[in-house]
Amino acid sequence: MKKFQNRLVISLLTFVLFISTAISITCAATKASVKLSKTTLALEEGASKKLKVKTTGISKVVSTKWSSDNAEVASVTKKAAVTANEEGSANIQCIVKYKKKAASKTTKKTLTCQVSVTPVSSADDTPDGSALTATYGIHIQG
Repeated sequence: MKKFQNRLVISLLTFVLFISTAISITCAATKASVKLSKTTLALEEGASKKLKVKTTGISKVVSTKWSSDNAEVASVTKKAAVTANEEGSANIQCIVKYKKKAASKTTKKTLTCQVSVTPVSSADDTPDGSALTATYGIHIQG
């Protein structure tokens, strides 16, 4: 009977050790990820679009700082609203400071979105690029 009890205890301890190892491997596999909702953005002049910071495995985003390398083409607000100002291209940068889960150390990462601004397409333009014209006639009866 004592041999059976010893084998049972050893089997239970082995099982618990196996389960705890599997759980720690699963937890370690979850990596921290920080990225933008869009890495490229095409806008017409005057249009706006809000970018978002997407996170996985992060306990807290400490701060975000937004900037544009060509604000004449595309500007960005503190709240990540990108506005297309004039035709051209610009890079929107976001410097994110965050804390990973179960860690007190702050990590910093720079994210970039390439913005392409095109002119506003006119309702009078045809697909071949030529402009439409309209002729109006006035008939006066007297």
